[in-house]
Amino acid sequence: MSTAYHPGPDPITPEQRIILMDDDAWESFITNCCEQLRHENKYSQIKRLGGAGDKGRDVACYTVFPPEPNTWDLFQAKAYKDPLNPTNMLADFAKFLFYVFNGDYPIPSNYYISGTQDVGTTLHDLLGNPDKFRKRILTDWKTKAGNFGSFKQPLTPALQTFISNFDFKIIKEMKVSELLSIHARSPNHWAVFGVLPPVVPAVPVPTVPESDEQLYVSEILRAYGDFEKSLIPSVDDIPAKHSKHFTSCREQFYHAESLNRFSRDFVPAAFDALKEEVRTGISPVVDDVTHPDGLKRLNETLKHVTTLTATTNPLRDRIHSLDLQGTCHHLANDGKVKWVPDE
Repeated sequence: MSTAYHPGPDPITPEQRIILMDDDAWESFITNCCEQLRHENKYSQIKRLGGAGDKGRDVACYTVFPPEPNTWDLFQAKAYKDPLNPTNMLADFAKFLFYVFNGDYPIPSNYYISGTQDVGTTLHDLLGNPDKFRKRILTDWKTKAGNFGSFKQPLTPALQTFISNFDFKIIKEMKVSELLSIHARSPNHWAVFGVLPPVVPAVPVPTVPESDEQLYVSEILRAYGDFEKSLIPSVDDIPAKHSKHFTSCREQFYHAESLNRFSRDFVPAAFDALKEEVRTGISPVVDDVTHPDGLKRLNETLKHVTTLTATTNPLRDRIHSLDLQGTCHHLANDGKVKWVPDE
């Protein structure tokens, strides 16, 4: 009898999830991307404007406010089931051009079009040919007599002159892949897509223990002292035979600290949840009264913790054995684990 079973469908990808977004969710996603760029100091202020009376602006990203010409970027968010074509965007372009012409807001540095299915071939070709783009806008404006459905405005001689001289190169596409790359650096990425960045940046181990290592280091010193049956008051007093062990313990602590900071940035509280899972998993070993000394308790715990799994933790695909061992030291640093029980 076969024991093989179907593993089920592949998880939904961020790109697939974006296709399912409605107008509000897509605009919110783009706003989050812009907020991440603000966090990275590209902009100083982000304003979501989409809706009635937005004057052709969904999301405005300012470097200075009030904005001056060529100091801000404009994002237009379009949640369509198909790639965007010129017809989809015509009313938006007309509205934008008129309100810049009318002085309602200054010309931006960039006008980004962002669709859930990206831009289609015809619109892509127009964006790549500013003169042809300008001609298409003017022709359609005249053909429609200024009636774009959601926007109505006659083409006056002054407006036509403005459009004829307008720099259409500022109108560009911001693709889904580019937005996802930005959003992946955001602390909201896990909440929206259930995906974390692939790499946990390593935190270097300082040459000597720092003040925030005091508690777990003191626990290790107590473990060495319990083994040696003599007090080891400081790191400088660690016997040479334990120096490699001590170095390994600090490497474990900082490996877990890297995961802690990664969690703080992308999945707040996940590392704290991991610590609680580890504390529960190692308690039978830590609480075992048959250990002859604290060093044995420490080493048996570090051995046992590598057998644990954290299948429900969001960090599960980023957790290594060193992280689990380092988490034991973090628990000691929190005062929740002692290698030598108090009398």
